[in-house]
Amino acid sequence: MSRIKVFLATYKRPGGLRRAIKSLQAQTFKDWFCEVHNDDPNDLSIEDYLNQLNDNRFEYFHHHKNLGPVNTFNLMYVPTTAEYVSLLEDDNWWEPTFLEEMTNILDKNPSTEMAWANMYLWKEKDNEECDFLDQTIWPRSIGENIEKFEFGHYKQSYQALHSNGAMLIRNVNLQKYLLPSDIRFDFVEPFRERAFKSPIILNHKPLANFNFTRTTNRNTNIDGLHEHYIILMSSFFERIPPGRKIANDIWNELRDAKVRSTNKLIYAGLIFKNCRFLLHNASFNDWLFFVAYNIKHPLVFIKSSTFKYRKKHLWRYLLNTTTNHQRS
Repeated sequence: MSRIKVFLATYKRPGGLRRAIKSLQAQTFKDWFCEVHNDDPNDLSIEDYLNQLNDNRFEYFHHHKNLGPVNTFNLMYVPTTAEYVSLLEDDNWWEPTFLEEMTNILDKNPSTEMAWANMYLWKEKDNEECDFLDQTIWPRSIGENIEKFEFGHYKQSYQALHSNGAMLIRNVNLQKYLLPSDIRFDFVEPFRERAFKSPIILNHKPLANFNFTRTTNRNTNIDGLHEHYIILMSSFFERIPPGRKIANDIWNELRDAKVRSTNKLIYAGLIFKNCRFLLHNASFNDWLFFVAYNIKHPLVFIKSSTFKYRKKHLWRYLLNTTTNHQRS
């Protein structure tokens, strides 16, 4: 059996799918097989395309009912005999040495469950063509490419460090990565990252490509947005001691974001006792922005206050997975 199982999920992006597949076939590491999962029940063209490739490493799965992105991605974590698994999305593609270099990293770090690579950023134009932005998600390292992260980095209180489309995972109890089907899709990465055993490893060398597509499966409305953020924060601070430095780091980053997102810190501080220390960093302008936002969206605070109880299974998932990172 092949060493790596590649899970390729696609939905209504035929050009992106072809680009992703070409990048997979161009890999210098050849010992892989790929499951292609098409979540568009009405698209019958993909099977024909795969047959034309005449490459028996591809296995096609046609979803006769649309499962949605969360349930589709959960299919990646069914038991397999492969040593490693990786996710390739139809809006991403890999550099030729991605699988080779990432496999070498995990081979040399046998106690590590997950490693991921830096990614080049692109922006989609018409006809699924892309413009190169000459940027990467992480700064390109001049010296050592490898960086290890123990759980507790301040960003993990509200987002993920890793990128779905640039990771390689060791086949160790894959089912622990299954996510509740009713989470927002834009929280798949930070929720699942809680289940990864520390440390996780970043390869600063860009070995994958992320495309800002014109259409997205990510939820564009605010329903549940702040609620997901605050249970991420509260579960994080159940395990990580609060402190001045971590509060400063979080506030500085969210104030400097392209879209001001400090409200999530005030919501968390008002609703959860273990996040109350975050309120000490709130400025007068932060409070003004918060009040103005709640005048426009008066139900957000009420929904956020009750979310932990309305969605107990999400809270338990975060609490249980975060427990694995308890610091002494």
